[in-house]
Amino acid sequence: MNLLVEYKDNKVLTNFEDLKIELQEIVEKYSVEVTEENIPEAKKVMANMNKVKGELSSKYKHHIDIYSQPINQLKFEKKELEAIISQGRQKIADSVATFEVKKLEIAKEEILKYLDGCCKEKDINVDAIQVLDLVKLSSITAKGTLTKTTKEQIDNRISLLENEILKARLEAEEKAKRDRDIADKAREEERERSFEREKQRSAQAEIDKQKAVEEAKVEVRKEVIEKKIPENVVVIEKVKPKEADDGKMIYTVVATFEVKATKGIAEEKIINALESKMVAAGITTCKEIKVM
Repeated sequence: MNLLVEYKDNKVLTNFEDLKIELQEIVEKYSVEVTEENIPEAKKVMANMNKVKGELSSKYKHHIDIYSQPINQLKFEKKELEAIISQGRQKIADSVATFEVKKLEIAKEEILKYLDGCCKEKDINVDAIQVLDLVKLSSITAKGTLTKTTKEQIDNRISLLENEILKARLEAEEKAKRDRDIADKAREEERERSFEREKQRSAQAEIDKQKAVEEAKVEVRKEVIEKKIPENVVVIEKVKPKEADDGKMIYTVVATFEVKATKGIAEEKIINALESKMVAAGITTCKEIKVM
């Protein structure tokens, strides 16, 4: 196969169409059904086609190499020129990066300085507020001072912390109040229980006292019976003295004496007669007179 190549008017001209038609005719010519008889011929055709393909590729490569030389030169020149530009750009980029790093350091310093001042003024732990995420190139002005927006963001975070502290303090005070109320209620309940226990002890003591008195009376009556004390003898329980208004003591005195009276006289007349005689004698503190 004969490959024709020509460079004309900035174009590469070839006999591509002629070769394409020729190859299609040849391939079509040998596109027959394979049988047992024509297998050897088919294999020869296949080998010949590989040979033609190799020759065609070699011819194209020869011309490609020739016409690629100026292209390769252009590619080399392009790459070298681009490298010069990239180096210059990288130098500027490095300077920009260095400048921005310094600016970020200034931003961090100014942010921490502003935060520290605000926390000291409000008596807040500076470590309780995170602000490193605010360290940005846009956080400071060209003069190296914090922007209004950055200050407002820091102020807002301080306000949020103050609210949390106040909330925690109120909750603690409320809890302390509840604890005091619970403790007061517990003490009051304990006082009431103590009072009730004392009341029960007093009541029980009174019951025990009355019981002891009754038991003593029973013992006295038992003793009277055992000693066969005469029926006309009355056993008087001893009464403790009590204090008078003038500081003296009042004693209870029991006197037993006999009187003569008409047979069958009513006890009431005897009592009235005795009371009259005692009053006449100046005795006015008599509480009771009994006829035995």
